[in-house]
Amino acid sequence: MIVCTLGDTGLNRFAAPTFRKPTAVTGRLAFPYRQRTALSSNRPLGSAEVTHPFHPLRGQRFVVLKVRHVSGIETLSLRHADLGSLAMPRDWTDWAPPGGQASSGAVSLLVDAFGLVALAELLAFFAKNASEVDR
Repeated sequence: MIVCTLGDTGLNRFAAPTFRKPTAVTGRLAFPYRQRTALSSNRPLGSAEVTHPFHPLRGQRFVVLKVRHVSGIETLSLRHADLGSLAMPRDWTDWAPPGGQASSGAVSLLVDAFGLVALAELLAFFAKNASEVDR
């Protein structure tokens, strides 16, 4: 570890020495890797309404605190008066891109009504044949 009393060096989180460089604007010494990434506190993001067809908070509107990516899914942090903040996928709100499945309710089905009728007929057939075999 390097110790310097002049303040020209600093230690990063991995304890490797980093050297400050004068900035172009002020001429002061600054670390080259520091950059603010937090959202501006005075920039409102607006509100979002829950549009997912089966969500218990559907139809309610919440203030959007921030937008982030969680496991590759764009997620909104919403402010609820009683629950505090909650996370919700963007596709479950009116912020979803056009043609989103959750907001339009057009969820692709595994089995449609005709498939259910065919399945009921098949089960009835097997139940009838099973009772005839036992006799």
